[in-house]
This record gives sequence, C-alpha cells and structure tokens, in this order.
Amino acid sequence: MNKFILAFLFLPFIGVSQNIYDYYLTIKAGADLYELQEYQKAKPFFDKAVEKYPDSVECYLQRGGNFGMMQDYTSAINDFTTVLKLDSNKYDAYCRRGLAYDFSQNYNMAIIDYCKCLDADSTNSYIQAQLANVYYNQKQYEKSENEIIELLKLQPDYIQGINLLGLVYYDQGEYRKSIVQYDKVIDLDSKIYLAYMNRGFAYRELKQFKLACDDFYTAYKLGFTPAREHYNNGCGFISVPGDGNPPPVSEE
Repeated sequence: MNKFILAFLFLPFIGVSQNIYDYYLTIKAGADLYELQEYQKAKPFFDKAVEKYPDSVECYLQRGGNFGMMQDYTSAINDFTTVLKLDSNKYDAYCRRGLAYDFSQNYNMAIIDYCKCLDADSTNSYIQAQLANVYYNQKQYEKSENEIIELLKLQPDYIQGINLLGLVYYDQGEYRKSIVQYDKVIDLDSKIYLAYMNRGFAYRELKQFKLACDDFYTAYKLGFTPAREHYNNGCGFISVPGDGNPPPVSEE
C-alpha cells in the first residue's frame, strides 16, 4: 500500500509534469532561505520565480512576504496587489497587504485590508488583534475595545489582546479596569515584564505607590532595565543591576 502511495505522490514529477517540478524547485530555493531568515539571499530566487511564472499567485505571495521581512513594505504592497489582480478571491493577500500598510504606518489602508481579511475569515485572531491595535493607535478606543472583546470570545487566553484591552482602559483613565486585564496577563504568564510595568503605571495613577513600586521592581528583575528609572524615582534605589532587594516603601 505505501509503495503505491509513494508512486502516486511522485507521479506529477515524471516526464509530462516537468514544468511543475521546475516550478516547485524555483519556489523552494527561495522558501528555504526565507525559513533561515536569509531574506536578502532569498530575493533573487523569488525574483526568478516571478519572472518565469508571471501569472503565479504563489510566486507573488512568497516574494511579497519576503519583501515584508526585508521591511520593503512598498514592494510587498505591490506584490500583494498583483496577487489580488490575478485572483480577487485570494483573501490571504488582503491579510498580508494589511500588515504591510500597518507596518508602513498607512493605517487607513491597513484598516480596509484587515476588514476584508476578516470578512473572509472571522477566526483570524492575529489579524483581529492587529486591527484592534491600529484602532488603538488612532485613539479609536471604542472600536479597539469592540474588536478585542470579539477576539477574546474566540480565544479567552489571547495575551496580546488582553494586554491591549488594558491599554485601552488605561488611556481612557479607567485604571482599575486596566489593572484587571494586567492581572489576567500575569496569571497567564508571570514572565511578561510589560504587564508589570503597565500595571505599575495604573497603580501609580491610583496613588497606590507601594504596589506600583513592587511592579516596577519586578519588571526590572525580569530584565526590563528601563524599569529601574521608574523604581528609583520615588520608590528606592537600585544601585547594582539585579543585586539586592528593594527597600520598603510606605503607602501614601
């Protein structure tokens, strides 16, 4: 049985399907380098693939992704746009082009593509989180909150979404609600130092200074060196990185 399966799998590469085999090898050479994070070295192989197969959606998708990793977002956007011209139903191109627009800070276009991506696949948690983050960056807090709430219905433990919801509440002055979200992040992963920093800022706004100081110190001990400045400014003094215990700080 297994021998027949192997023969069937390799059948496309025998004689009559040499073009498919060549297509596969051309793409694979770039993809292998991409997996090794050798994006500059991968580029000539993807260029060759596009040149040889100008009507191939996959070639443009692969090269566009490689351009994105090279931070050449304009070229990435061009390739993903070509994909959509070749196949308007290739929703993945909307997802990827949205990311390219997002990372190049063209947020309005990113929102359009993210929404089209989610129209095709409403379970794409990563894209929904990115959309929520774009709304947050544009201070559209209600839209950001709504996206996160929908996201967390599908994935209640999605840490990035929970943390972002904390930021949304913090920026609107709802410090206690933000602390609840940071508590959830820390319960899920106690090593995320930014959750301690963000919770510390919220405690400080509520004038719960000892709790704020404890969080700043924890963030520092977890490796976030900028926390030292916040701890030293009113909590105590860390003289040697990672050395000693924080002095007691009384509640004000």
